[in-house]
Amino acid sequence: MSRRSLATLALGLAVGLCAAASANALTFADFSPTTSDANLAWTSTGPTGGALATTGAGASANVYFSFLNPGVSSLHGLDAVFTLTATSSQAATLSGAGNLNQDNVNGTFSFIYSGAAPLVLGATTYLTGANLLSGVFSGANLVGPDGGGTISFQNSTLTGGLVTYTSDFETLTGAPRGFSLALTSVIPNLSATPGSSLNSFAGVSDGSFRAGVPEPATWAMMLIGIGGVGGLLRRRASHLAPASA
Repeated sequence: MSRRSLATLALGLAVGLCAAASANALTFADFSPTTSDANLAWTSTGPTGGALATTGAGASANVYFSFLNPGVSSLHGLDAVFTLTATSSQAATLSGAGNLNQDNVNGTFSFIYSGAAPLVLGATTYLTGANLLSGVFSGANLVGPDGGGTISFQNSTLTGGLVTYTSDFETLTGAPRGFSLALTSVIPNLSATPGSSLNSFAGVSDGSFRAGVPEPATWAMMLIGIGGVGGLLRRRASHLAPASA
C-alpha cells in the first residue's frame, strides 16, 4: 500500500471516528412514563396563550430516566419525579400541511431521582433527591396534526430555540442542544379556535435530550485514538517502503 493510500485511509478513519463521536453525543438522556396515565397537559387561557405542565400529585409525574453517554449509561431506568412548567403568550397557527403550531413556549423542567437506593458512580454516591437533569428553555413549540391524537413538544437551538441543562451527574457543554417529547393518547384531539391558542388537552409523554458536541474528555480520547491509528499506519508505511540500493 502506498504512503498516499495509507494517508487517505488514516484521514477516512479520523473522519469516521469524529462522525461517530458526534452522533453518539447527540442524545445523552431519555425518559419514559411509568403508567399509561396522562402526565403532561396544556391548559388554554384564550387568545393570549396557555400553560403546559406535568400532571399528578404535586403537579409532577413519576417516570423512568436513563443516561446514554458512556461512563454514565449504567444509570438506566431510574425512578424519577418529572416536573415541567411552561407558558406561551400567543395564538396557535395552522400550517399548509394541516399541522397546528403553538410557538414560543418558554419554561423549565426537572428530573429528580426518587429511588430509595443510593446511586454510585465512580467515587461519588448520590442520594434520593439528586438532580438527574434540569433545564431552562425558550422558543419551544407544540405541533401536531389538526384533529390528531399525537403531538410533538420540541426545542432546538438549530431553529432558534434556547435550552440550558444542569445535572449532578454530567457536565454538559457544547451546542446545538435541544429536546424532543412525544405526547400520545391525547384527549381531546388537538384543535384550536381561529385566532386563539391551542384548546386544552392532556397526553402521555416520553422524550429525549440532546447535546451536540462531545465532552472535552471524549474529544481527547478520540484524538489519542486517531493519533494511535496514524502512528500505526506510519510504521506500516515505513515497513513497506523499498530498501534503498
